Amino acid sequence: MATSLDTLYVAELERQGYLDTYAESKGLWQQGDRTVIFPFGT
Repeated sequence: MATSLDTLYVAELERQGYLDTYAESKGLWQQGDRTVIFPFGT
């Protein structure tokens, strides 16, 4: 897929943000917080 470096950079920032949010949500879930909301697409 051909794209610009700017687009790749933004996509990587979004991916890393998703992974960080997922990890935080998963940690809370494992600690017993069943009200946690996982990021969209999980």
